[in-house]
Amino acid sequence: MRRLLIGDMLFCAALLAGGAVVLGELAKVPPAPFDPLGSAAVPSALAWIIIALAALVMARALVRLVKDMRGGASARGDAPEMSLRHGVQTAIITALTTVYVFAITSQSVPFSVSTAVLVAVGTLVLAENRWHRLPLIGAIALATGAGSEWLFTRVFYLPLPHF
Repeated sequence: MRRLLIGDMLFCAALLAGGAVVLGELAKVPPAPFDPLGSAAVPSALAWIIIALAALVMARALVRLVKDMRGGASARGDAPEMSLRHGVQTAIITALTTVYVFAITSQSVPFSVSTAVLVAVGTLVLAENRWHRLPLIGAIALATGAGSEWLFTRVFYLPLPHF
């Protein structure tokens, strides 16, 4: 278990370093004269989100590692075991994300539709057969698809594929 925790910490350190490099490069981007937010706003926000999440995961791994090294409650008991089901879920979500990126870049499917499908199918895969929540999942997926398209086309002025 220690190897997994150390691996988590090293991966998070790489994410923190990568985020710092991205922020450094974004600082060199000149401000756009007609764009209210500038072209670096979204990448900068995403870099900060990745940095924050990596710091949280790194802190959690460090706490578990220290607890394990002191002989306290085993870190192995705190972490969920990886099962075949989790591996299948990971493979499906990876494939779904790949198809989503392909659909957006090829502009073959409208952005709002592809986003709604990603959210709905991804949630159903991760929800583990909770079909009784399908109406709620569908509503959230539709709101996410429509809201994302509105945000990216009306606020950030990105040319996205649409109807």
